[in-house]
Amino acid sequence: MDEKFILTALRPLKIKIYFYKAAKIFLSAFTISGFISLLLVIVSRFTVIPFVRHKMLVILGISFFAAVLTSLFFMPSKKQVIMTADSLGLEERVITAWYLLDDDSEIAELQRQDTKRALENVNPASAYKIKIDRKLYITPVCIIAAAFADIRSRKDI
Repeated sequence: MDEKFILTALRPLKIKIYFYKAAKIFLSAFTISGFISLLLVIVSRFTVIPFVRHKMLVILGISFFAAVLTSLFFMPSKKQVIMTADSLGLEERVITAWYLLDDDSEIAELQRQDTKRALENVNPASAYKIKIDRKLYITPVCIIAAAFADIRSRKDI
């Protein structure tokens, strides 16, 4: 068993961890852009700000592209994926096999075979549950909706 087998077996888990992180980044970015948009709308109540809707859409668009670029840099590391896999029921088999890749002893070989059997029988990606807190996706929707609703209620725009 080599490094490639471990990484191939854990690839679905790595993708799932990545999408979880990306979703949290997107929702956080939209929360921040929602606050900025709402602040822009509140300020526009007291002073003239032309094309407020357009500026709000630009803020949301910039937020979207910033979230995409940011999420590209948060790919989980090998160590994080291995430790997550071990915490999902593999009982530190993968991390031990990872550290014993260069060891040619008989015990290390038995341990690698045990890890291979465990990885073939267990799907760590299915055990990794993605659960995003409701506050994290309800908050940006409410804030952005409030900002657009405030603009719709104004007659002078």
